[in-house]
Amino acid sequence: TSNLNARSFQGRTFVPLVKMMKWWWRYQFEHRHMGTQAHKRKPKGFWIETMTGQYADRSKESYPELIVALFEKAFGEFKKFRTDGKLPALKDPGLKSQTIKTSMTGEEFGFFLYTMEESLAWAQDALHAPNERKASE
Repeated sequence: TSNLNARSFQGRTFVPLVKMMKWWWRYQFEHRHMGTQAHKRKPKGFWIETMTGQYADRSKESYPELIVALFEKAFGEFKKFRTDGKLPALKDPGLKSQTIKTSMTGEEFGFFLYTMEESLAWAQDALHAPNERKASE
């Protein structure tokens, strides 16, 4: 994470982006979660952080651009998993020949993917809005 942060715009945008993504997922899950409180939030924070590291375009200068680019790239890769029921394999940043293990089910990933697709559309609309007021709406 420190290396990715150092290689991000002005050496400081990656860590805040990871935090935003974790808060985004926590909010989405808590306010729109599937099922009952017995469901645990999946994917977990480390999976979100790894996904962010793998798909973030660290050259983007603003957080809105970073978030939209991340959603576009990750969703572009993940949407193919809708039809085959498999889960995407994220590279383990500490063990180069391994992938991140997850107990996420296909149903849980489907909810995550649906939420990401909807959030991507909202983020794109906000990014391309004519002014801040329209973007915030």
